[in-house]
Amino acid sequence: MYAILHETDDSTAVNFSECGKFFPEKGLQIVTVGVKYLRIFRANPYALILKDEQQWAQTTRLECLLDVRLLAPVQSFAIARIPRQYFSLHLNFMRR
Repeated sequence: MYAILHETDDSTAVNFSECGKFFPEKGLQIVTVGVKYLRIFRANPYALILKDEQQWAQTTRLECLLDVRLLAPVQSFAIARIPRQYFSLHLNFMRR
């Protein structure tokens, strides 16, 4: 017997989140894990927005560095510190 699953919308709930250095760039990154997604963001302090018609204003914005859709729901989430000031991300998935 076969079943077809078609998800129309992605989940927007955040089940786990943590801050750490996962990529070799300046600053820390924020990891958010939902039921079936993993996203990594960074804070960009040099983002420009249009203030008036001819003036730009500098602000800080979150930029998505990585957006991964997972095939199985995430059961648990752990972060381990490794040498050289980096962090390692560990996910445990639910069995079906």
